[in-house]
This record gives sequence, C-alpha cells and structure tokens, in this order.
Amino acid sequence: MLSALGFLWNEYRHPSPFINVRMLKANPSLLGVYGHFVLFSVVFYCGIYGLPQWLEVSRGFTPAEVGLLIFPLAMMGGVVTPAVSWLIRRRGVRFTLVLSGSLLFIGCAAIYLFGEGVPTWFIVLVCAVLGLPNAMTNLGLQTRMYWAVSDGLGVAAGLYQTARYVGGIFSTSVLGIVFAAGVDTGALHAMVSVMLVLAAVIVVLSSLRSKADERMQ
Repeated sequence: MLSALGFLWNEYRHPSPFINVRMLKANPSLLGVYGHFVLFSVVFYCGIYGLPQWLEVSRGFTPAEVGLLIFPLAMMGGVVTPAVSWLIRRRGVRFTLVLSGSLLFIGCAAIYLFGEGVPTWFIVLVCAVLGLPNAMTNLGLQTRMYWAVSDGLGVAAGLYQTARYVGGIFSTSVLGIVFAAGVDTGALHAMVSVMLVLAAVIVVLSSLRSKADERMQ
C-alpha cells in the first residue's frame, strides 16, 4: 500500500508521468471508466483463468477439450460486436452497460450449478453467456471514455488498456487465494462468490449517467 501511494505521489509530481494522476483527479468520469473496467477485467479473467483449471483438474477434461469448452467465453465478444454497436446507437451506452453487467451476473450465478455431474452443453452455454458482456463492456466504456476526454485521448486510451491488465493481475491474486488448498468445486464456488460481488458493483456503476449517455440522448 505504501509503495502504491508513493508511486501515485511520484506520478502526480512528475512532468511526464506514466499514469497521468492530475488528469484523473480532474476528470472523475474518466476515473469511473477505468475503475469499471478494472472490476470487469477481474471477473472476466477469473473466468478465463479459473474455469479451465477446474475443468481439467476436477472434471478430468484434457487441455484440448478444455479449450473447446471455454472457447465461447473468448469468442462471443467478437461475434456480437456489430450488434453491440447497433445497440449503443439505438438504446444508448447506459442501457448497454446495464445489460452487460446483468448478463455477467447471471453467468457468474450459473457457475454455482457446476459440479461433478454438470452436463457439457451447460458448461458451453454458461461460457457463451459470460462471453457476451466482453464486447458490450468494451464498446460501452470506450464510448464513455471518448466523451469524457477533451484532450489527451491517446494517453486516456493507453490507461484504458492498463486498466485491463491491472484487472487481469488482480484476478490471478483471487485465484491464488481460492485455489491455494486445491482446485475443487468448493474452491470454484469461492471464486464465483468474489465474481458475483464484483458483478453486482458493475451493474450499479453501469446505471450511473455519464457524459456519453447525455450525448447519446
């Protein structure tokens, strides 16, 4: 914690900071975008990194089979991107992000049904549901980011990607804690408990009005 505070203080004072703390302090809307994306990335990467371990260790699937089972989680975002673009134009950013957060929450809740006897088709279906919010959240938050920044868009976009990596790092910390005693169904459900709490926070953040939402009216 002290190291993090020292880093932020140094960035605040530096004339050419890696993280523009002054810009974030002056722009709460932009800070909200990054915080939202960090939380989403934690949930998303817990699924990407955690489910394969459970499928292989607890269910006994081969690595190739595991890759096929979770493929929809990674693939659905790209498939639905054109539809998400239309949805943002038609219904606005806030509606899209609330829908994304709700699907994320539903997908996480469905993992609670995973166990030794869960059918393969259900695993694939849940992975597909979890994959849908990827495109919705990315396009929705990028739209909010564009309207929140008046200048320095390149820096803002770089920090947006940094938020993704920070969320990914946090997800590995979550997995290290819940899987410390072994990769079993109980540990999987502990992971999902964390994901559900964060998904609920994401739904709340998604419902907040921003400059992008006002612009889309």
